[in-house]
Amino acid sequence: MWQQKFADVHVNDLPANAFSALEFASLDFFPNIHKLLQILSTLPVTTATAERSFSSTRRLKTYLRNTMQEERMNGLALIAIHRDVKIDSKRVVDEFATQKSRRLNIIL
Repeated sequence: MWQQKFADVHVNDLPANAFSALEFASLDFFPNIHKLLQILSTLPVTTATAERSFSSTRRLKTYLRNTMQEERMNGLALIAIHRDVKIDSKRVVDEFATQKSRRLNIIL
């Protein structure tokens, strides 16, 4: 039925990609085709982001292997991967200072 739907359509009028073909796949008439096109349109085209994440993690892990907790590792990996995000150092220091008291009470 899906092939017959496009049998009389001119080549220039066919959907160019999975996302545009999703408009023609009615959920009532073509539930399986609709689901397949939905999955296909959400798959990433490249794996560059995942590969960049793994290479950053590998560099961090070998450099700071023995001294790093998981939370710190995740934070450093996010900073290394998302270099385009600007970090306000004053805000980071203020947030760190308000978390808990870092001073030791010395009783004489």
